[in-house]
Amino acid sequence: MSERSEITRELSCMVERRLANKTPYWVSECRLNIRENDSAIVDYVSFTPSWGKGSEVSAAELGRFDFYEIKSCMADFTSGHGLNFEGDTNILVCERELADELFRRRMFPKNCDKVLCPNKSRRALVTVYEPNPGGLQSSRRRYPASHLLLCMMSRMGPLLSEGDSI
Repeated sequence: MSERSEITRELSCMVERRLANKTPYWVSECRLNIRENDSAIVDYVSFTPSWGKGSEVSAAELGRFDFYEIKSCMADFTSGHGLNFEGDTNILVCERELADELFRRRMFPKNCDKVLCPNKSRRALVTVYEPNPGGLQSSRRRYPASHLLLCMMSRMGPLLSEGDSI
């Protein structure tokens, strides 16, 4: 594979195809605190409502937020930027060589649930490792659903400022 930005772009396209097939509710470059310019940014955040016997409110509150972080190489992984694993499911997307090296060196982030890599045809992402396969304690979410939904909405267009009227 060529350079770092090309790998990142290709992995991003694969994540976007995956998300488009799973849920209509996803954004890229989601800032976790929309009022702070230096807040953590997650490469992709997707939301899947929990449609059950409850109301629309419970579908939102009990829904699942998946956080995707893309890393093109070891230098990108160790840069100190963008390993924000605070969703219900936290997914690292990288090349297989990097995933294997992280496994050998026991460097998977503590809150990482899955590691996805391109398949042989490079048309889809497949799970190659599950460092934290889940269970009752699997969610790392620190924020309520309403906060994360607002963060996602802020990526879709301008929000009203305080004092603005509808």
